[in-house]
Amino acid sequence: MADDTDEQGRVNGESRAEGGRNEQEEVRRRPLADIAVWTGLGVVLAGVVATPFSHRLGGVAEGLGFLWFLALGIGAVMLWSGAVDARARNAGTVERGRPIAGEFLAVAVLLVGACLLLFPDEAVLPFADEEWRPSALAVFQYAVLVLLTVCLLVLGLTGRRPERLSRSRRPLTVVAGALSTALIGVAAGYTSLSPLVEHTRAEAGESLSVPSEVSQVGWEWTPGEERRIIGISRGVRGPIVRLSDGFVALDGATGEELWTYRRPYEVVWGHRVMGEGARARMVRESPEGERFLTVLDTATGEIIAERKHSESDGWAEIDTSWAFVRGDLEVESEVREGTRAVRVLDPETAEESWRVSLKVREGDCFLEEMTESVILVEDVLVAPYGCGDDRHLRHTWLVIALDVVSGDEVWRHEQDAETSRSVRVRPGAGRSLGEETTVLAVGDDLNAPRTYLDVRTGEEMALLPESPPIEDEEAREGVDVLRASGDGAIVLRPVPGGELSEEGRYDLTRTDASGSVLDTVRAGGERRDLSYDSGYAMALGEDTVLIPHRGLGMENMGELALLSVPLGGGPEAEKWIEVAEPGAAGTEESNEHRLLAVPGAVLSFSYRTDREGRDRTVLYGLVP
Repeated sequence: MADDTDEQGRVNGESRAEGGRNEQEEVRRRPLADIAVWTGLGVVLAGVVATPFSHRLGGVAEGLGFLWFLALGIGAVMLWSGAVDARARNAGTVERGRPIAGEFLAVAVLLVGACLLLFPDEAVLPFADEEWRPSALAVFQYAVLVLLTVCLLVLGLTGRRPERLSRSRRPLTVVAGALSTALIGVAAGYTSLSPLVEHTRAEAGESLSVPSEVSQVGWEWTPGEERRIIGISRGVRGPIVRLSDGFVALDGATGEELWTYRRPYEVVWGHRVMGEGARARMVRESPEGERFLTVLDTATGEIIAERKHSESDGWAEIDTSWAFVRGDLEVESEVREGTRAVRVLDPETAEESWRVSLKVREGDCFLEEMTESVILVEDVLVAPYGCGDDRHLRHTWLVIALDVVSGDEVWRHEQDAETSRSVRVRPGAGRSLGEETTVLAVGDDLNAPRTYLDVRTGEEMALLPESPPIEDEEAREGVDVLRASGDGAIVLRPVPGGELSEEGRYDLTRTDASGSVLDTVRAGGERRDLSYDSGYAMALGEDTVLIPHRGLGMENMGELALLSVPLGGGPEAEKWIEVAEPGAAGTEESNEHRLLAVPGAVLSFSYRTDREGRDRTVLYGLVP
């Protein structure tokens, strides 16, 4: 009998041992429920902790709101109940391996519905119907919701409640879930914001020189369907195309895009090229309403500086389109003790390089509007004053130059006002890249200056030809000063009408610093089907003049051509360069035919848009 009892005990012991081994095997075979519970708790932890900070990633829209917090709370309660249940079963108080009652699966299905309902379509560009409202916070919260739903689905589909998990592995699994959620959520948030900026960079390369002559079209470039040109500037390796939302830099020799910096979904308040073409500067407003200043290296497109930009501290920017300023030129908004301060800020560090004060009044003379008229030429700050009883009755123009280092007056120039309009100043025309500015143009219309001054002394320079004289408005009409330097000027003016044989012909005159004529070349006249666009001819160095033309009449619409005239040569030396055939620039009438000399090429272009407002401008690169 005892032997039977011992045998029965041995069998029962072996059965219990076998059952334990089977149970352990079952745990090893079905670890997903355990991992899903503790990973899910990590997901909840990451969502609760990181949500207050995720809005700092960027965007304008709010998060997913109350329903997201409700879904997160329901999921957290279910996961915690599963964790408690596993611990109770570990103590032997709950039936092991009991099939799931369906509560996990039911909640998972509920969260699937929440995922469909709360999808942030406005924050994800491909799904935004009308207005894209980026929100890294909404995308982050949605990523948390999806990961939580996956954990509950795993629990529901395993068909069993969680098994016991060692105490050492629980916190590791929670931490792994939290870190994975943070990484996935942040990556999703940043990815959703990626359309905010398009930035490509170029390898460093050698700077090119402006060609001394051109003979053919070497390349063409168009902005594409989604980009619109608002201006073109000269960089160090070619043109910098200023788009409505950023910059595109081209290789002047080949027309290849070197780099791009665009902010298509932000408001661009202003952007320009400065510092002899070496820096590109942009002020933009983020979707959150904050303004930022970005400074780029025009050779490579690398960001040199980026910081918050504020215009609310009593300073206003000065238009520097006529000057080659190496920083941000600003004027103090308010008058203090009869003066207004002008300063230059380093665009990379925002540190003040120098500051000088200008008197608001000089006797009966008053400072003209400073944001448009005050300029910096080399190390001299030049300011124009109008003199008279009021701002509408000027009888005298006064120009004062100050040394920016000492603030002392360098010179002043006074002359009778030829009109009652505001007087303005700019550097002389035709300045070559890197050439020192020595001439200052003065007048009410800077495309047709009235006077030229030596920027170093303020003395008047008689650059315009003495004969025939340019004394009245009629004689001045159509006259273009293509180059003005300390050595003299190059002046273009149409031959006076009267004879059919002289129609469409021009006189190109070179003068010395006293206005004495050195030589004159008469050019043009062969192409009666073309029209000269006054104001856009240019001197290419000191020996060649380029005169842009465009087609006349419906049959020649869109045609662009260029007359190249070597100074000092006869009529046989001039040549026509065909840029675009009729219709090549589109079916509508072309705008003015413009030229711009850049390193590697001379740009020939005409700004154009179609009836839908899309940019149809073509840049033609003229090369030797």
